Amino acid sequence: MEANRKLQFAFQFYHHVEYLGECKLVNDSRMFGSEPAMPTFYGELAGICLALVSLTLNALSLIVFCVDECGGLRPRRCSPDSTSTAEKNTRSTMVAGSADTQYNVSFGLSKKSAGTGAKRSSVTLSLLLLCVCECTYAFGKFIYRISIFTFPLAVSSSVSSLENFDSMRRRIRLLPAIQNFFFFISDSGLMCRNWCICLITIARAEVVMWPLGSRGWQRFLRTRRRFFVTFLVIWFLALCMAYVKHADFIGLLCFDQHQMKFALWMEELIMSQDRFVSFELFGYHMLQSCLVWFLIFIFTLIIIIRLKPWKQDVDKLFSSLKQSPVHQSLKSDHLPAQTIGAQADAMRRRQQSQLRATRVVVVIVVLFLVLEFAAFLTVAAQYAGLVDPHSASMRTLESVANTMISTDSIANFVVFILTLKQFRLMCLQLFCCRNPPLVPITSVAMRTPGQTSSGNNGTTVASVVTTTERTQIELE
Repeated sequence: MEANRKLQFAFQFYHHVEYLGECKLVNDSRMFGSEPAMPTFYGELAGICLALVSLTLNALSLIVFCVDECGGLRPRRCSPDSTSTAEKNTRSTMVAGSADTQYNVSFGLSKKSAGTGAKRSSVTLSLLLLCVCECTYAFGKFIYRISIFTFPLAVSSSVSSLENFDSMRRRIRLLPAIQNFFFFISDSGLMCRNWCICLITIARAEVVMWPLGSRGWQRFLRTRRRFFVTFLVIWFLALCMAYVKHADFIGLLCFDQHQMKFALWMEELIMSQDRFVSFELFGYHMLQSCLVWFLIFIFTLIIIIRLKPWKQDVDKLFSSLKQSPVHQSLKSDHLPAQTIGAQADAMRRRQQSQLRATRVVVVIVVLFLVLEFAAFLTVAAQYAGLVDPHSASMRTLESVANTMISTDSIANFVVFILTLKQFRLMCLQLFCCRNPPLVPITSVAMRTPGQTSSGNNGTTVASVVTTTERTQIELE
């Protein structure tokens, strides 16, 4: 070993660090050289703050959607006086009659939620999974960026005595692997998040193109189980791709007793440097940014063209009741007007829920396309050979892209607050300890003359029950 050359101490994230013993026994010229440039604290401060804000807001959103998946929030209980008064006012009224048929309508009060037990679509589940991905990405990114400045304070390339040798060697071997692990979490969360938005866009395109579709291929991602299984497959592939990216480099460590210093340098593990650059460009980043951005752009165009917002006829998207086969069958069954009205109202509420979900998804997707365009442009510029991966221009593009990605994560919470009334109410109840006012709704249960029970003698009973609705996000 040449005594006049400076030992390199490249402390950064590695898959693992191997200790080779004394430096004089190692024949590797890569141990010599200057230390690589490290990012400055003020340069990374904006990214740290954005990651922390994104983690906080998406954690709040995740709590809300988890409560919603568990059935929503129970309504505020009525006082005993008001309940007893309502029970005393329960009555039965004759509203129509003839020689053959009579209609008895009973009015009452019930605390049962009208929305519990109903079969739900994949919309709320997909938003919950999106929040999980956002939290994973923001958590990994925040811890990783913090570790860039805190971990170097815990290690040193030189030791004052051999008594500190073992503890310093353990820290040098352990901390880069921990740093690499959190970077791995961040990358896998980002890829899952991008593809989760892609799945949400495709599922919403299914609703827009086939609102009443009953075939399996017309509602593949609208089914909760199929959406979840598809997401798990993508999650597994994202973990594999991220692991290959983060398992490629290891650290080699040796100790020089003459200078009482450690030397740490990088070595390729799986692929060579050129192959790793090709994998990142044509494999990992292509799947993470370019391909998913292109697919989301295509399906967003399909949704917007189908909606035609410039013609202001969005309400006609999900087929009006007068033209739907279900409404025609209601007319042909000779059901009472109250029954037709109740079923028509249920269908109308479903259409409004579909339209509300479509608006939420379109806003999220449009923000994604705008704020992810810098990442798409960065990968495309590298692919076309317009920018050198190690140039200052490339570093600037990556910094802008990372900032816009974090901004996109924060924007999702703002979209939920502005577009979902139930989300706002649940936030108030969960985090601000505020109880919204009681909102009574009315559910109607009808029996037709052909479905009368024994003892009614052909009497059709219509039970009109006033209930207090749970605070739950209704998206179809």
